[in-house]
Amino acid sequence: MAMTCLTIKTLIELMRERAGQPGLPTPASLPNYETALRQFAEERGLKLDNPIGGLLRLGYPKALEAHVSALAARKVDLRVIANRRSALKTWRKLVNALDRESSAAAGSKAPFAATLGELVKNYQTPDGAPMSINAIAHEASVPVATLRRWCAGVHPKGPNVFKYITRLEAFFKLARNALSDTLGGESSPGRQATETPKNAYRIRQSRLSKDLYLLKPSEATAAFREEWTALVKMKTQLFDGVNAWSAAPVEPTDRKTWVLHGANSARGAADDWVDSRNGRLCPTAGRCFQYVAAYFGWLARPTERGGAGMEPAACQSLSFFTDVDRLSQYFEWRITRAEGVISGEIFTMLQFAAMLMHPSTGFLRHNPAFGKTLGITSEAEWTRQCDVALQWARNSKKKIAKKLRKSRDPFVPIRSIVELRSPMSAVADAIQRMQAARVLTGGKDEAIWGRDLLLLMLLSSNPIRARNVKELTWRSDNSGELRQDADGGWRIVIERHRLKNADGAARDADYNCRVQPAVWPHLERYLREYRPLLTGAATDYVFISPSGKNRPWRGLNRRFMAITRRFFVGTPGFGPHAMRHIVATAILKRSGSIVLAAKALHDRPATVQKHYGFLLNDDVSEGMTDAFANEFGRY
Repeated sequence: MAMTCLTIKTLIELMRERAGQPGLPTPASLPNYETALRQFAEERGLKLDNPIGGLLRLGYPKALEAHVSALAARKVDLRVIANRRSALKTWRKLVNALDRESSAAAGSKAPFAATLGELVKNYQTPDGAPMSINAIAHEASVPVATLRRWCAGVHPKGPNVFKYITRLEAFFKLARNALSDTLGGESSPGRQATETPKNAYRIRQSRLSKDLYLLKPSEATAAFREEWTALVKMKTQLFDGVNAWSAAPVEPTDRKTWVLHGANSARGAADDWVDSRNGRLCPTAGRCFQYVAAYFGWLARPTERGGAGMEPAACQSLSFFTDVDRLSQYFEWRITRAEGVISGEIFTMLQFAAMLMHPSTGFLRHNPAFGKTLGITSEAEWTRQCDVALQWARNSKKKIAKKLRKSRDPFVPIRSIVELRSPMSAVADAIQRMQAARVLTGGKDEAIWGRDLLLLMLLSSNPIRARNVKELTWRSDNSGELRQDADGGWRIVIERHRLKNADGAARDADYNCRVQPAVWPHLERYLREYRPLLTGAATDYVFISPSGKNRPWRGLNRRFMAITRRFFVGTPGFGPHAMRHIVATAILKRSGSIVLAAKALHDRPATVQKHYGFLLNDDVSEGMTDAFANEFGRY
């Protein structure tokens, strides 16, 4: 059969013959798929005996969006629309497979080559003149040889395949993936089929990551572990006690404490001494340890590689934060290594050093025993050492405050998303891609797919911070942070003291927001079917780590990065925190309401204004453009 003459009626008959094959509907579900195709064709003005033509080929993306818009205008339920998209993608997949089979049997060009060839052959310049294939390649920024090979029938392959196909789709003003979908197999939707922007920060980090120097927790000496554990105890305990080393009474203070989280987590990793106390997680301790690990790693780094050249065991003491000379050398080395960028991390590390030597609450200040590491035995001399270091840290903070530069722009990885008129459309597209890539083998693999899909959908609905996602709980008695309303809807309720901004925007209110209704079916299916397959132990956490143990999923950020890298077009992947930027941007572009965006992020309007206010400048610019157009239109 010539697939160019394929009718809707014939396509339905062929689907009936193949029903039950991998990736195709079962015979029992086939009537729903047929209804979807019939209504799609009817709404697009086609009858059963009409050839499909471009409806499920090049014209499919635009036809689908028009069909979805028509359904939305009729107030059709969102779940019905989602099912319609999924069903029609299956029909399109079958058409692509039939086209490839037909071309192979006839010995003709594959659908990709045939389609591209027609586009090149019929393309004209704005004045109606035909454009040569060389000119098209030049204008589309695709190698001439590559375009010629593809038009001649060579199957695309290699690392730059999708980059060049995306450029061709943009040049011919085709919908996203209109060409790549014709490839089928490993080149089908679900893979990232677009060129991603270069990210200077990630390029630099990739280079620096090949030269690691940080102290690993497993390399810490017993003496330093004792020091660090004492510091964490002092900074997390509510009541003033005695100094860790001198046993001298501590004067009453109004010192701030480091917050402990995850009271129910049964943690047991070998490096838990770094960021926990009594089984509870202390995020601030984890962040501060990174500063210490970097400094100690540099102290032990060989001098020929820019380090201090000390013995690894000899440099592991917090007392070295009073060594102004070595701290100065370390910061200079860090700035040079970062190509002159003075990042906020250096400023924060200076704050950490100053905290250790604070006159009334400093951990080092009131423990003269630390001076022995530096050869200081006199308490008065140790006090002077701390005084000098404290003043140096404070002066250095003032000196670099105006020179700080962001080492990275959090909007770079999601630039192609936030620049859209409706950023959430990119999220919806990614969700549809994930649904189309559903694992059909069942078992744990499908459960992982269901978990990942819910993770993306839930963060799109409720953009809470990554730590709160990792610690999000659900219990069958409805007492977890993820719970059901009386009407069967779902919401997330997080007590204010468990939020990062507990002392700020969240001081007066818990996080209490409803989950979007479109997420409910996926959430319920995950809890009912998928989550039990992933749990290896009794746990209250919603998102289960690969180990299945009763602990927060530490690798959630990396997993989310992999999900977004695969399913979002035009990005190199991004972490869960970027969803806050996307949602806030979408709300501001749609409503212009700083207050509404602040409520979605559970943050203060002033904070949202500071970070996202520049988006409102675009609205002002558009308003000025309209005004100028009206005025200048008179002349």
